[in-house]
Amino acid sequence: MLIGDRLPSLDIAGTVTVRSEATYLEVLLAQATKGTALRELALARGVPTGQVAAIGDNPNDLDMITAAGLGVAVGGGHPEVRAAADVVARACADGAVAQVVELAFQRNAWS
Repeated sequence: MLIGDRLPSLDIAGTVTVRSEATYLEVLLAQATKGTALRELALARGVPTGQVAAIGDNPNDLDMITAAGLGVAVGGGHPEVRAAADVVARACADGAVAQVVELAFQRNAWS
């Protein structure tokens, strides 16, 4: 295998594999995903996941944005992430995070 070659698919028991780029392969314990972290943090803080917003751009963010009450993909993010998101925000350079904060306030009727 050469640098830049497409990485092979892996099936390792007890793990989840995700690609954040064509040449990046992440192998995580099944319980150590961004979505698991989001749910555990929300539970520890007593916040319903329906009141949590998450923003992502690559496939390693998919379970996190689907676990959140407001799952947001950034403009220009991976097509699979944009398709799974509740909302597609502006590009990062155009203020995506600020837009997500504003949306979270609107959806939760915070002032």
